[in-house]
Amino acid sequence: VTPLDEDLKAQYQDEFVLGGEYQFAGQWSAGVRFVDRELKRVIEDFGTFTDPSDPSALTGYVIGNPGEGNFGSLYAKPKRYYRAMELTLQRAKADNWQLYSSFVYAKAEGNYEGLYISGYDQLDPNITALYDIPSFLANADGKLRADKPYQFKVHGSYSFPFGLTVSEGFFLSAGIPISAQGPEIYNGYGDGTIW
Repeated sequence: VTPLDEDLKAQYQDEFVLGGEYQFAGQWSAGVRFVDRELKRVIEDFGTFTDPSDPSALTGYVIGNPGEGNFGSLYAKPKRYYRAMELTLQRAKADNWQLYSSFVYAKAEGNYEGLYISGYDQLDPNITALYDIPSFLANADGKLRADKPYQFKVHGSYSFPFGLTVSEGFFLSAGIPISAQGPEIYNGYGDGTIW
């Protein structure tokens, strides 16, 4: 049984979205949207080191809020920021054709990827390896794998009078950042845990 920190609080994030859309020339509309999303608190398990004869030995786990509370204050507070601007251009269906296009410029930075750790290929929501050992967080600040600086999409369709509809789609995106990650050997975590 993994104990809970008595100061455990719910996880949450703040998100602000501001945008607008303008319709012109009958079927056309253009829009702009700004997104600011910030992770404020998470629930995670983190390692405890309570053996006086070997202070570096991992002896157990506690579930709490990293960066807060009795046990979590030993760890860095998780950070994740996502900021984006989206531009859209749409044409409603008229004269047998329609179009949707968008361009997103975004940044995703921090030290906490989320409930899935891609480098370690671990899907254990709220009990990832990230906070098991303090050294896992060294050099973790930076671009997150969700950081795709730009994404461009175009989708359109045309309907023929005899009932056939033909559509197309195009998607272009920047690649995800690649981080150098190595193995943690002392406690047997293996590859993909140390930045």
